[in-house]
Amino acid sequence: MLWALIILVLTLMPGSDVPAWPWAETVHFDKLVHAGLFGMQAILLGLALMSRVNVRTAFLVALLVAIAYGGVIELLQGTMGLGRDADVLDLLADSVGAG
Repeated sequence: MLWALIILVLTLMPGSDVPAWPWAETVHFDKLVHAGLFGMQAILLGLALMSRVNVRTAFLVALLVAIAYGGVIELLQGTMGLGRDADVLDLLADSVGAG
């Protein structure tokens, strides 16, 4: 839950999330961050669920929840008016990271 809260705060903070470093654009730093955040989210949730269901089910549920969470965050970014935009490529990076 703490990691989900950290993701929520980081992704809904006003302004741009891409550092002003010249190399950041070249390596798509923003997408790498999204993939890392949601990859860790899926791992943590999968591990938490393993005590309740089998491993395959735990990580499938974790994958689906992480992707859905990424989708909800993108919708919030697009509607909250905090200088953030909903971006389907961010959702794709979230999904790849979760996977």
